[in-house]
Amino acid sequence: MKKFCFIVCMFVLAATAKPDFSHAQTLSKGDNAWLLRTNFVHWVTLTADVGLEWRYQNTYAILLSGSTTPGTWTFGGGMKWGYSSFNPEVRYYLGANKQWYAGLGYQQGMANFYNPENNIGRQGNFFAIGLTGGYMLHLNKVLDLDFNLGLGYMHFDYYQRYFRAPALANLPSEGSRFYLNWTKSKDIPTVTQLGVSLVWKM
Repeated sequence: MKKFCFIVCMFVLAATAKPDFSHAQTLSKGDNAWLLRTNFVHWVTLTADVGLEWRYQNTYAILLSGSTTPGTWTFGGGMKWGYSSFNPEVRYYLGANKQWYAGLGYQQGMANFYNPENNIGRQGNFFAIGLTGGYMLHLNKVLDLDFNLGLGYMHFDYYQRYFRAPALANLPSEGSRFYLNWTKSKDIPTVTQLGVSLVWKM
């Protein structure tokens, strides 16, 4: 609930804040710039996130970002979650003030998840590709808020692990972990990006 309220507050801020166009005016059509960014949505899920953007002529951009959880987090009820990914993206900024944009994003990483209700965990690697779009809210000459969404396709290769299952003692195991479905995979249409990022022009 707290995560949802945080995201809603960020979008309300975008809708009600008075835009500052001075930042857009300081980056003329021929300017190039480096920008440092971090995604608040990832930090709310206890996932560290940092990224770098190179903008060419204030119109074309290449972004490189990474996200990771420091180990595996345990939430209420014993649910566990771990995640890391590398995310390159290309963008084209639109409009007179270069606040809207469209692009193409890619993700590659690994994830693991444990659900105590059925005593099953999943761990594996994934990649995703999708179209991205969003809006850049100019706060001042050096800070922006970037609201972005990506939609596309994800492929996930994983295996399942049954924990503390004596009846499965004949299966390959490592301590109390019993492995099943080593080559299982999923292909799903999904949200590939969701971000409310603070952007700093260096």
